[in-house]
Parts: sequence; structure tokens; C-alpha cells
Amino acid sequence: MAAKKLYALAFLVFFLVFGVLYFIPVEKEIRGRINKIQLTCLAQLVLSILSLYIWRRVKSTSLALSSASFVCSAGAFRGLLVIFFALVHFSFISWDSSYFTTPKTNPLTNLSFISLGIYIQLIMCLIAIDTLFLTLSFFKFSLPTDLKVYRKYKLLLSVTLALVLGVSGVYNASKPSIVTYQSIPINGLPKSLNNLKIIQICDLHIGPTVGDSRIQETVMAVNRLEPDIVVITGDLVDASVGQMLPVVQHLGGMKSKLGVFFVTGNHEYITGYVDDWFEELQKIGIQILHNSNVKIKLSPTDSEYLCLAGTDDIEAKRFRYGDHGMDLDAAVKSCDPKAPVVLLAHQPKAAKMALDSDYNIQLVLSGHTHGGQMLPMTVIAYFVNPFYAGHYVYKEKNVYVSQGTMFWGIPMRHFSAAEISVITLLRSSYIQ
Repeated sequence: MAAKKLYALAFLVFFLVFGVLYFIPVEKEIRGRINKIQLTCLAQLVLSILSLYIWRRVKSTSLALSSASFVCSAGAFRGLLVIFFALVHFSFISWDSSYFTTPKTNPLTNLSFISLGIYIQLIMCLIAIDTLFLTLSFFKFSLPTDLKVYRKYKLLLSVTLALVLGVSGVYNASKPSIVTYQSIPINGLPKSLNNLKIIQICDLHIGPTVGDSRIQETVMAVNRLEPDIVVITGDLVDASVGQMLPVVQHLGGMKSKLGVFFVTGNHEYITGYVDDWFEELQKIGIQILHNSNVKIKLSPTDSEYLCLAGTDDIEAKRFRYGDHGMDLDAAVKSCDPKAPVVLLAHQPKAAKMALDSDYNIQLVLSGHTHGGQMLPMTVIAYFVNPFYAGHYVYKEKNVYVSQGTMFWGIPMRHFSAAEISVITLLRSSYIQ
């Protein structure tokens, strides 16, 4: 009861303090720092409650574990659990540390985020197996009569499944990004731009567990595809310029005939260094589409063109980062109404909003979902987003949602693959 009161008080203090800070006007950079500290504190509170839940489950199973000497003693198991909890809680601390978030990923940071992934799998397995055993009991299936043995089976099964899911997830995430190909018809596409090749990368999440080697591999893979245009559709970086500039600078090595373009994702605002990154990206030749657009044509004398537009992330206003926020009118209004528009918008929710508008938007390129990345987010992401992964036709227009070129933090993937997307634009008459 005392622990419950303590956590209730902690949540109350947390929401009061950060609730007040949310409405106090501060500099953009300070706002970004507050957002990140707020997320870190909230994560630690939630993890503490979940850790207490796991600890009590283990404590109640101690006698049963003692009889399972082929695994380990109850004391040794609980000792390992304390180390495991420390690594899990350290993951969010390392995320905000200049010492542990470096261009060459830190082994301890990697281990802490892998531990966080296994931790999530363990919580999921405990809940799922409890539900299974309750269901079996309800339908009067035979279960162990000894309560201690019953608890032991559930805990050992949960731990085993969590480890299997963790190892398989790490293996899948370690694979190079696959290259996917999609041809999409565009009404009104100029003849000169037929077969225009757009390479989409997104959700790189350069930070604690994505560093030099992975980004250099991505740049080489993009260049082998010989793109006409490269687009980066948000969630590029989860760190400050001081931490990860050398890694981001590798992106300046991407070769594209008509340019490299970037729009923000929600993680740019969580991290809080948006303007700093804008400045650095422009230095390496990446054009920022900050609720703006550019005309894409092969020759300056061409009268017809494709309007490539980009918006800030749909959640930018919630983070109160200066004047940032999704503004579809500002992004698209200056396009010729007859010119087809390809819109870069990080989240599928923004894609749906754009296609519900009256603008001549023929294609939206999004990301954000990671294809769910890992269990149980795979299921959650499917239900909370209007478009999940791959190509969709909506109101006779098109959406392509990338599964992400990397991953956020936890180097795990289940039922999804990191991807580099090759989008070929075709005049509608060329589609069979």
C-alpha cells in the first residue's frame, strides 16, 4: 500500500511540475530540453511500476524457483533480475547522455536497450500467459494442483519466451535494410518526369544505438540505386548536434540528380534541436521542406513540373517549438493547381489529412510506424494509424508508408524489416 501511495504522489508531482512548465513561455531550445526530460522522467516512473510488478511475481515464486535447481537458485535469479532492471532503467539515461550517445555506439548503451526490449517482451509474455492460464482454468482444463509449481511454470515459460523473442528480434534488426520497389501512377505527371526514381529513407533515429557504421551502409546503398531524388521523411536524429553531427554529415555523401530533401518527424521535436539540425543539414546540401515546396523539373525551361512539398510533423505544435507545426496550406498553396503534388509528411495521420483536402496531392510519402518494429507495438501501430506499411490507394490517390530504414532505440524487429524504398513515378497512361 505504501508503494502505491508513493507512486501516486510521484505521478501527481510529475504532472503538476511539467504541466506548469508546459504553459510557461520559454526559448525553443529550452522547450526541447524540457520535452526530453519530461519523457525520460515519465518513462522511469512507468518502468519503476512495471519493475515492481515483475519483482513481486518473482518473489512470490521464490520457493518454486528454489526447487528448480537446474535453472538457478531463487537468490541468484533475483540478483540477475536486479542487474537486468538496472540496465533497463539505464537505457533512458544513456539516451540523454553525451558520454553514452556517441558516433560509435557504446556497447553498454546497446546492452541496455536490448535489455529494455527483452523487458517489454517479458511484461507482454507474463500478461499473455496469465490470460492463457485463466482461460484454461475457466474451461476446466487440468492445471497443476500445487500453486508453487503452477507459478513456477508460468514464470519460467514467460522468461523463456521473452528471451527467444528478444534474441530473434535482435537478429532481425541486425540485418541490412531491404530495398523495396513500388511503381505509382501519377495523374498529370509531365512526360519528361516519367520513370522519376525517388529513394525514400526515414526513421533513421541516429542516436544511442544507430551510429557511424549503419549510416555509412545506408548512404552506400542509396548511391547504388542511382536516385533522381532522395527524400528523408522524418525522425532522422535522436540526439544533439554536439553528440551526433559526424554521423549525420555522412548523409551529405548521398548522390542525387535533383536533390535531397528532408521533413521533420515527431522525434525531432522530442529531441529539441530542430533549428540546429536545419542549419547543419543545409550545410551538407540537404534541402529542408519546412511547410514549403520546390518545383521538380529536368530543365529550367520546362513549363510543366512536379511540386514536391513537405510539412512539419503533425505533432509539432503540441511540443510548442516556436512557429513549427503542420501547415498544409503553406506547404502546397503556392503549387500550380494543375501540377501534381508529391507530399512528404512523416505520420500516416498527416497523410490522410492531406488526401482529404482539396489540393492536387497525388502521392504522400510517410513513415513513423516502423511496421510496428516489435511486439506488442506491431499490433498497436496497426490499429492507431490509418495506413500501416506499404502502398495504399485512398480516394484514387496514393500513400506509401515506409517501415523505416533503422529503428528507434531498441535494436529489435518482429514481423517487419528495415527498408529503403524505391518509388518510381509513372504517368497514369503508362500503367497497364
